[in-house]
Amino acid sequence: MKKVLLFMAASLLSLAAVAQNQVVGVVDTHETTKAGAPARRVLPIVVDEIITNPEGTVVADVQRKGFSYYYASGSLYGGYNDSFVGEYVLGTDGSIYIKNPCASINFGSYIKLDKVDEENYVCHTAQLVYVYDTGTGTPYTYFATRLVFKQYSENSMGYVVEEVDGEPQCDVYFTFKNGVLKQKDQTLETLNDITYPHELIGLTNSSGGWIGYGDGCIEFIKSDEVPTTLPEGAEVKTGSFAYNVLASKSGRNASEAVLTKYAEVGDEFYTTTPLSENMWVKGTINRTEGTVTFLPQYIGTNNAVHQWFMPAAYTDRFDVWDEEDGDGYYVRDMEATEAYVCKYENGAVVSDPADKQAFVVSRNETELLASGAYANAVLRPYTEQGVAPVKPFVNHVEPSNGMWSEFRVAVSNVDNNMTYLNPENLYYRIYTQKDSDPFVFDPDDYMDFTTATTDIPSTEDNMDIETNGVFHCIYFYNSYKDVGVQAVYKLNGQEYVSPIAWWGEKEDPTAINDVVVEKAGAARKLIIDGQMVIEKNGKRFNIMGQPVK
Repeated sequence: MKKVLLFMAASLLSLAAVAQNQVVGVVDTHETTKAGAPARRVLPIVVDEIITNPEGTVVADVQRKGFSYYYASGSLYGGYNDSFVGEYVLGTDGSIYIKNPCASINFGSYIKLDKVDEENYVCHTAQLVYVYDTGTGTPYTYFATRLVFKQYSENSMGYVVEEVDGEPQCDVYFTFKNGVLKQKDQTLETLNDITYPHELIGLTNSSGGWIGYGDGCIEFIKSDEVPTTLPEGAEVKTGSFAYNVLASKSGRNASEAVLTKYAEVGDEFYTTTPLSENMWVKGTINRTEGTVTFLPQYIGTNNAVHQWFMPAAYTDRFDVWDEEDGDGYYVRDMEATEAYVCKYENGAVVSDPADKQAFVVSRNETELLASGAYANAVLRPYTEQGVAPVKPFVNHVEPSNGMWSEFRVAVSNVDNNMTYLNPENLYYRIYTQKDSDPFVFDPDDYMDFTTATTDIPSTEDNMDIETNGVFHCIYFYNSYKDVGVQAVYKLNGQEYVSPIAWWGEKEDPTAINDVVVEKAGAARKLIIDGQMVIEKNGKRFNIMGQPVK
């Protein structure tokens, strides 16, 4: 129940985190241009069949730059990106065909650019790009249409079909020169100090109503960069790739690990990243000094985005969100560096935590835009074995209204040598008082459990347990004075356990040593008239903590 309440708060925080990319816009998802206005007459449809396989020479894996919009959960989002994976076809008919007119949505269809002269092309719109079967016998059609920026008020904007003397202006012009295909209109508009493209190839209905997807300032550049590849014949081995992650509540670092691939070829060391086993990063071994050095490099494409390896340095800091009570979260800042240098020890690559280095996969070759960031990476040869997990820690304890409490714990899937442990075999136990047995999650109180349970799988995620990587938030219907957590690794019928980590231990630099939490009476969950209710000390409350009858 507390989880439902916190989910609402977390959703608000998530929106705040992406607010810099959120656009206060007007999106027309119906057959009217504005509420109450009559529908626009049908646009001139110049292509009424979806183009799926144009004949010609495919130019693939190019860099696609531009401003891209998408529409999600009732909100409009947009931003610039210069590393989308783009593709177009030089048609045998002299035309150019752009695959996926909107980079943020993969229809797999093309729009056609007609040749004007040797350097100039024109995209006559509207062109049909997708048909959605509504199941009602009347499919919904999506068209790629030229739109232009329109400001509705001081704080809102949108895109509409431009008209001159009552006639829609639907042609988008491109240039194609020296292998660069570029939208001719690169004009920007400004609203509240934010810039937007003037001209857009947007998705519309047949009346020209914008539905929130579209690209502007489009540019395709065929890069000469060649991704790092593993030399032919190299012996590929399985490695443990471990790194640290920041606990936002306590500021402590926890460890996380995945299995990757690696290989040594002479004095070159190759490793894949946690993002993909198809992208390789190459380092150079200095056997005299016992180091491996990784320099910035292009490593290929993943999830429709070009990726580069970039070394970085990081710092952790406390970000105050509420000036009055000092509440906030710990965050990690990163800055690009010239090289990622770590120790080379008997086939293992180890970054000293004191160096505060980050092994970063970036979607930009000059600016640090992390797709994945791995602080103090440790890569070791991996063989599965039974071994005790590293000691976990209690990240945060928070009682609320005397009715429930939340425990945030970190349970790392590594051993004391920073080597991977399979999360499927990793469990943890919660202790609510010292010198006692583990806490039992009783199905009478915790409806997602079918049997009385003490050992919680590290992959468990349900109504009362929220899992995010190695971090877990457990919701209780009591408050407790002592809280402890123990990690358990189970393999081949054997158990390997860590020491119990208690909240308030001195090794936790941010915890209060003398934690005293008022112990409350037992609470139970009920379903009344289809609604979740908490009953405590003879009184009933809804999930917001408000009394109910």
